[in-house]
Amino acid sequence: MDRAGSRGLPGVRPEAPPEAPPAARRARGSVAAPLGDSQELIRRRADHAARMAAACALFALAAGLAALILFPLALPTRMALALIAVIAAAFYGLAWASSRRGDLAGARSWPWVASLVEVTLASTLTLALALLEGPERVAAGAGGGAYFAAIAMAATRMRPRVALVAAATATCQWAAIDLLLVRPALAPGWAWSWERVGWLAAVGVIAAGSALALAERTREAGARLERELGRYVSRGVARAILRGEVHIGAAERRQVTVLFCDLRGFTFLCERERPEDVVDMLDTFYQRAFAIVQKHGGTVNKVLGDGLLALFNAPDELPGHAAAAADAAASIMRMVHRLRERGGVWTHVAVGIGLDTGDIVVGPLGSRDRAEYTAIGSPVNRAARLQSLGEREGRRIILSEATRRALGSRRVELVGEVELKGFTGPERVYYLPYRRAQTRRGSGQRPRPRGGHATC
Repeated sequence: MDRAGSRGLPGVRPEAPPEAPPAARRARGSVAAPLGDSQELIRRRADHAARMAAACALFALAAGLAALILFPLALPTRMALALIAVIAAAFYGLAWASSRRGDLAGARSWPWVASLVEVTLASTLTLALALLEGPERVAAGAGGGAYFAAIAMAATRMRPRVALVAAATATCQWAAIDLLLVRPALAPGWAWSWERVGWLAAVGVIAAGSALALAERTREAGARLERELGRYVSRGVARAILRGEVHIGAAERRQVTVLFCDLRGFTFLCERERPEDVVDMLDTFYQRAFAIVQKHGGTVNKVLGDGLLALFNAPDELPGHAAAAADAAASIMRMVHRLRERGGVWTHVAVGIGLDTGDIVVGPLGSRDRAEYTAIGSPVNRAARLQSLGEREGRRIILSEATRRALGSRRVELVGEVELKGFTGPERVYYLPYRRAQTRRGSGQRPRPRGGHATC
């Protein structure tokens, strides 16, 4: 098997080690929002709303039946309470059906509507008791529990503002019933009214705090899950997985720029250095290379043991992806030059980078039990072949004709027409000049001269 074809290309998918902590990404392209603000959380809220709606519908029917049969009230009152329970059950049944159809998945107004309806139902219950059973019942506390239940329900929707608005609405509606029905009939003074108002306000504040705590815990759990998953796949893929956007059969065609980076002389390095030193060297190289790729908006798709495969413009949108890949390649070269100044295991370390731009298919490949987000297409294979041409110092970044066109007026140097294994006919390739890192004073090393024009 040839060297490039055996390392992380579509036929072979090695395991990737944990990814380094992400560097700051450029403020361009489509950077996915954290899980706490993503469609995944909206979907979870919709599922939670569906379960709550079903439970509330069943509870309302049970309460209506109990009011009709068991409550020691007058028949008109029991019938009125049963009717209110049926209305509540119908409302929750409609909400449950909408959630099952997915209509509530992105309905941000649902928590507001549901909370206001619940408070209004509590007021309707209190009003019915005041009219049918007399103001004394309401003055004694009848109907107050319904308000507290409505405010508590608002807290379960993880929106502090919703809980506060529900409490304020409950207070206003209770005050209206008190002023219009209870006070004229009993004239009890202000003490009882203010006590009820105070309790409703206190419950509203507690509910808002509970909603805030629930929302923060959900965001923290989502961020922790995204962070841990991002140690084994790219952050962009991790976000897509958590949103439910990655599944078998969801591959898509994208135009990307592929960066294929390979460590030179890795076998020789493993033979002459201790394995522990080689592992430390790889850890340092990968941490810095990953940070560079992510800083320029790319995604590390695979770790190949002695190299890496990065994609620019997948899975996140990245305008100017060819220029971003070229900048990342130059930064990796300068990083390697700085590491070589350390001496020791770094003395003979060098890399070659191949760049190609074109259409590939990216997405999950595998089975339902085990899949990997991978890239399939000629640009992946061509970039792997191109990196093998970067043997001369100063001519380490080799790019294809397609990438040269995508770079526009950026300066590149012609290498010539070369035969790439597995491709029909010769292809014109170029190399990208880059500014070498400044050598530290006192290091005893001088930068090597750049290679001139030569045939490959």
